[in-house]
Amino acid sequence: MDARILIVEDDQSIRETTAIGLRQAGFTVAEAVDGHSCSYLVFCSGEESQVVIAPVNHLTTKLSRLSANICT
Repeated sequence: MDARILIVEDDQSIRETTAIGLRQAGFTVAEAVDGHSCSYLVFCSGEESQVVIAPVNHLTTKLSRLSANICT
């Protein structure tokens, strides 16, 4: 499959279990442990994700704090 999915989850076991299942289903998966690493992957990595899986309160809080220097 062509879809790349970004999983944002601080709990390693949940993140890894989800990633394994998605990879077995044929998806390309990127993983982020927190909002900062998610922001970097979304805005600075140069790779596009079609789907982001994250706890909504976690993601919105972190992304609302973005600054111009996030890619450094």
